[in-house]
Amino acid sequence: MDKHVADIKLTFLVHFNTAVGQTVSITGNLPSFGEWDPKFSIRMEYKEIGDTNWRAIVSIPKNTFLEYKYLVVDDVGNALRWEPRPNRELQVGGEDTSVLDMWGVEDYEEESRRNEEMRAKIFEEELLELERERQKKVEDMKKKMDDDPKRTTDHKKKKEEEERLERERQEKKKEIEEERMKAEEERKQKLEELRLKEEERKKQMEEERRKIEEERERVRLERTKRLEEKRKKLEEEKRRKEEEQRRKEEEAEEEEERKKEEEEEKKRKEEEERRRKEEEERRRKEDEERERDRKRKEAVSYTHLRAHETKANLVCR
Repeated sequence: MDKHVADIKLTFLVHFNTAVGQTVSITGNLPSFGEWDPKFSIRMEYKEIGDTNWRAIVSIPKNTFLEYKYLVVDDVGNALRWEPRPNRELQVGGEDTSVLDMWGVEDYEEESRRNEEMRAKIFEEELLELERERQKKVEDMKKKMDDDPKRTTDHKKKKEEEERLERERQEKKKEIEEERMKAEEERKQKLEELRLKEEERKKQMEEERRKIEEERERVRLERTKRLEEKRKKLEEEKRRKEEEQRRKEEEAEEEEERKKEEEEEKKRKEEEERRRKEEEERRRKEDEERERDRKRKEAVSYTHLRAHETKANLVCR
């Protein structure tokens, strides 16, 4: 608990079951709350009040904005567990206030309902405590009066004392009721503020969601555009390769056709050359044959002539 002098007192109440050697603490944005350092946090006192079992009374200046959170620490102040929710916020006014929280709860309406139930229980317990004190005082007064004979007959003073105690009880009851009504009003105001903050948060989330959707749509369109461009490039590259392959195949076919034509031309020339040679050989043979025939004819003619000559000579003789 903060020991320095301050304007108002805040009573924090929370329920959390800890193990042996563990303590619930409060830390926050103020120096008196340790400025979020667990080792300098405010150690709470174990005290069962209604549904709560940890209490801390802290003195802080009036009209202060407090941001805080509960945590569990060990004996030397090391943080063992933090409350699983966003930081709590509290705008402190100018009067003493009791703050009832539910560990880790973010449902403000549920927490406010539980707080109201807790305040009602505390109110009833305070009334019972006042009634017990009043009865104790009455019994003490009766005992004193019984012990003192002079006071046994003083019924007027006894009645006045009872009336005074009753007035004190009624005044205390009125103060508690006023405090409860004030707490209820603060609760409603806080709920309204939280509702407005929640609406603003939803608007911001919706705006962020819209921006995210727009960004996703932009990224999707850019990605689609890049994919389309890539697809076109791939198709162009594919067409170019197909065209190049087709051209190469045509060139190969043309080359093969040219080679075939050259081969055929070569064969044709070889065939012509062969025929020419055959023709020349045939002509040569024919010439040789004709020459032989001619020579043979010449030889026959000479022999025949000689024969005629011989016969003529014989006749002449």
